[in-house]
Amino acid sequence: MRNTMVLFLFSIIITQTISQDIRSLLLTKLNNIQYQCTDPSCSSSTTNFALNLRACEIACLVNINCRTLTYDQSNNQCELFVDIPSQYGSLVTQANIITMIAVDNRQLSAPMTTSTTTSATTTTASTATSSTTSSSSTSSTTSSTTSSSSSTSSSTTSSSTTTSSTTSSTTSSTTSSSSSTSSSSTTSSTTSSSTSSTTTSTTATIRVWSATGAMSTTRNYHTASVLTSGIVLVTGGVNSAVLNSAELYNPATGIWAATNAMSTLRKLHTATVLTNGNVLISAGNNGANFLTTAELYNSSSGTWTTTGSMSSLRGAHIAVMLTNGKVLVSGGDSGSGFVSSAALYDPSPGTWTTVSSMNYLRCSHV
Repeated sequence: MRNTMVLFLFSIIITQTISQDIRSLLLTKLNNIQYQCTDPSCSSSTTNFALNLRACEIACLVNINCRTLTYDQSNNQCELFVDIPSQYGSLVTQANIITMIAVDNRQLSAPMTTSTTTSATTTTASTATSSTTSSSSTSSTTSSTTSSSSSTSSSTTSSSTTTSSTTSSTTSSTTSSSSSTSSSSTTSSTTSSSTSSTTTSTTATIRVWSATGAMSTTRNYHTASVLTSGIVLVTGGVNSAVLNSAELYNPATGIWAATNAMSTLRKLHTATVLTNGNVLISAGNNGANFLTTAELYNSSSGTWTTTGSMSSLRGAHIAVMLTNGKVLVSGGDSGSGFVSSAALYDPSPGTWTTVSSMNYLRCSHV
């Protein structure tokens, strides 16, 4: 079984001003996560009653030693810690608990680890039985008999008569022997039991923003697309006027470089990376009117070409890549009101086809 912990992270900066003393505290917020300091070296915590999370944040800000706070939304308990999870303690899943952790240079690269331990027991039984073998041997009885015959001889003379007689004797001898051997049976049974323990660890690294290279042009309502090379393409937007310029950001170097500009000024447009790596730019607003036009950026050559136009004006719409490689565009603002219409772009012929409209008017939707 796997227990999964999902951490929702974002940062909050709160500032306290007292006379001339100003203190700012950058906090990372973890929903449904509770900090428990389990190490003997942990410092004792302070528990206060707070009407809301904001009041708990202020309490941490006022306490100059506060590094971590937990707020129990069920009973409005605010607990302040001097320690932070990268030093001692652990994070556990707990409903209605919000944990906020101070972020500074000592803790930026330190990951927070939450662990769940499960155990399983396995029992194995084995039985061994020996067979019983019995053998018996009996000798036969041998009998022998010896017999002598009797004989009688008679001799007669004229003067006397002599008679001799021999008596026969019989001798019988009988011998009998018997032996028997038997072996006994033995049965043995063995049962073994083993217990294994499995520990699953989930590590959540606190991510913070850091400065990188700046674009050459200030812009708003522009698009940003990650190309297949990993480079980011930024197009159009507006500062004091609507733009058609484009720039490329290299994440390996953190540097922006200019690329060829679009043929049309655009803000509130969409950018979709196609399966062939090209980028489809659709509709938008040129500062005076909403548009139907579209163009393609070739990520290999860095050049732009026009493609088919939609039948309806729109800006602040959405564009979605479908599994068949086509692009669905829906809703938006036509300049005379929101629209429910939709169109399908096929990259092969470079044409748009009107499809069924949505049930409701939508603009700046998702």
